[in-house]
Amino acid sequence: MTKLFASLAVAILGLVAVAAQPAAAEDETVGQVSRSDGAPQVQRADALLAATPGLPVLVDDLLITDARSRLEVTLADRSVVVIGPASQVRVVNLELAADDTRERSVLDVVSGILRATVTPGGSFEVQARSTVVSVRSTEFTVETAPDRVSALVLDGVVTVADPAQDVESVDLTRGLGIDIFVPPRESETGGQPGPPMPPDVHVWGPQRVAETVLRTRLP
Repeated sequence: MTKLFASLAVAILGLVAVAAQPAAAEDETVGQVSRSDGAPQVQRADALLAATPGLPVLVDDLLITDARSRLEVTLADRSVVVIGPASQVRVVNLELAADDTRERSVLDVVSGILRATVTPGGSFEVQARSTVVSVRSTEFTVETAPDRVSALVLDGVVTVADPAQDVESVDLTRGLGIDIFVPPRESETGGQPGPPMPPDVHVWGPQRVAETVLRTRLP
């Protein structure tokens, strides 16, 4: 009888542990994959998962696309993020109020490009190296390239700041883009770091806008 009770206790504890796991994962869920093209992936801790529609997206997930894939994620605040080809984007944070409106959201463009359509709410930030692009409700793109960080406003107003590159705060309206150049590395300047280059804010030409939008659009 004692062995029977012990076995039942172990079984019950096992069921409780299994039941607790989804709840923990659910607490960290910030959205889900809504569409995909090609073979995008999600790196979660040591696991590499296929980013198929319906897959939950958690805090600290790294969203990965290769040169032939794209990925769309719908966040819990109903903002939509499209990740272009050859990109890596980390989900840093998403804080929601009791009514599921956004209080603060942070994404990090490690490399490549994303386009975000942001619902009204609290702060929505996209980091790219030391550059921070912040909005509350708008549509924009952010790209991290080897020599620059670029942002384009498709709708609304975007604020761009990068104290490390002497960019205090720049407000961009619809149609405006910005290129923040990365100073040359010491290996490229004979042992001395290159000086910061002033940011270039201008209306992007129709060809560059079209190419940027095309890279962040799913078929």
